[in-house]
Amino acid sequence: MKLTPDNSLWIPSGDTFRWWSDSYEKRQFDIVSRCLIGRRVALDIGAHVGLWSKRLASLFEDVVAFEPVPSHIKCFQRNCDDISNIILHPVALSNERGQQVMKVISAGNTGMSALNKRFYGVKSDDIVVQVDVLDDYSLVDVDFIKMDVEGNELRALQGAMNLIQRCHPLIFVEDHYHTSKKKNGLSSIDYLLSIGYKDLGLPNGHRFDDGENNYLMSYEGWN
Repeated sequence: MKLTPDNSLWIPSGDTFRWWSDSYEKRQFDIVSRCLIGRRVALDIGAHVGLWSKRLASLFEDVVAFEPVPSHIKCFQRNCDDISNIILHPVALSNERGQQVMKVISAGNTGMSALNKRFYGVKSDDIVVQVDVLDDYSLVDVDFIKMDVEGNELRALQGAMNLIQRCHPLIFVEDHYHTSKKKNGLSSIDYLLSIGYKDLGLPNGHRFDDGENNYLMSYEGWN
């Protein structure tokens, strides 16, 4: 592992993404913070090296994180080792339990590592990871979910249906598929809309300065 140029974050040794820093996605985080209703438990699904978990730990009573890649976990532990209200589960989340092959970016932006995805022109390694279903964790008092799982959003949300319907958390999710010209089925955003959520809308038509398609979804019953 190595430190980012601003010495704020440990990242995998082969990561060459130049934007990693203490300020990365800070604007997104600040917008989310202003929309929070409760601050009991936050979930960081696709936690990578713990950037969001660190920030969420300052706002919530507890943070539960999920990250399956060993090299990312080592960085996560180094970045969060002095924070007592974070629990990390070394697994991926989907709509069925088991083991799956995950493509891990070994040279480039390691945050793009993913299940159910192919990379072209990017160096990656195949590893087998444990995949769980979120509803099996029987979590309570969940007020917020951040989800960045590189294309597996719909499956992960389907595996969290009971939790979502019970807790109605605010959900911040990255979804490139929802507005894709190649879309030919249900997106994670379609799914959330179908179970009573609404799109709160974000600056630049769901697009932040980093070019990611991020959506902030709130349960209709809260407003």
